[in-house]
Amino acid sequence: MVAVGPVRLLLAASAMLAASLACAQTGKVYRIASFSPSTEEGLAVRDVFRSAMRELGYVEGRNVIYESRDAGADKARQAEAAAELIALNPDVLVGWDSEAKAIRERTATIPIVLNGGLDPIGSDLARSLQRPGTNVTGVVQLNDELPGKHIEILTEILPQLSRIGLLVDTGASGCRLVEKNSRSAAKRLGKTLLAYEVANKADIERAFEQMEKQRPDAMLPCPSPVLFNHRSVLFSEGLRLRVPWTSFIVANVPLGVIFAHSSSRHEEMRKAAIYVDRILKGAKPADLPIEQPSKFELVINMKTARAIGFWPRWKALTEAELISPERTTGRKLSFSGAINA
Repeated sequence: MVAVGPVRLLLAASAMLAASLACAQTGKVYRIASFSPSTEEGLAVRDVFRSAMRELGYVEGRNVIYESRDAGADKARQAEAAAELIALNPDVLVGWDSEAKAIRERTATIPIVLNGGLDPIGSDLARSLQRPGTNVTGVVQLNDELPGKHIEILTEILPQLSRIGLLVDTGASGCRLVEKNSRSAAKRLGKTLLAYEVANKADIERAFEQMEKQRPDAMLPCPSPVLFNHRSVLFSEGLRLRVPWTSFIVANVPLGVIFAHSSSRHEEMRKAAIYVDRILKGAKPADLPIEQPSKFELVINMKTARAIGFWPRWKALTEAELISPERTTGRKLSFSGAINA
């Protein structure tokens, strides 16, 4: 039993060395181009991707070169960045679905690996998840059940929940899929879904003016670059109206959400690296199934829960139902003491 740990380490090291030697033998220096936000969160997930690539034998400066651009949620800038990255003639391009769409509109030959996103089929990036049939493959952020899980949890911690506000980014086709699945879950649970369509900061502010009149009991923003970039507005306006909100993005927890329930961005980046590796070794994106998440994180903001008076209910649920085996399959449950202004 004592020798198991060292043996595993030796095998892992041997595998990494073999992968590195395989790359070195080809004499090829690969160029990987990607969209990478310059925010703290963006740099963190970028580093996870590059670390995963190193584990697969790709060492920056030796057999791989990375090129990146930060385009944010600006579609015009995404188009410019896509053109710049394509001009570099990379071996593989990596990006979120909206970024991948900007790339695919300009090339149908350079392989594109998704490192997140919502609806590659609705975005015309792939013909199906099982067989994309295009130059796009990779991993997406949501599966069909996740929006409904948010509403189920809200129903459990807010017994008086009746109306749920959903912020829908009209520029993200995946948000329509989130809206469809959320409506289905709300109907099943006897709740009313109020959808607020937004495309920019001004729309978000107008949506909160509507919320002030309609008074939803909770708010759920669709995961999109526009809403993520203006998350400070969601926080300040939600606080002003005292409308609790949840998120599909764990990075939003410090802003004061009650909870975030999502797939792991780090896991998505590690899987994206595996796709890149397979493509560099000869696999065709058209034949590689697009993967949906199977592991999720449920991060609870204790300070927010206590501040709004939900902590006793949260505590009871996490001790009883939420951590029962049938409720946590593939789910990592954690707590955060994130600040709540």
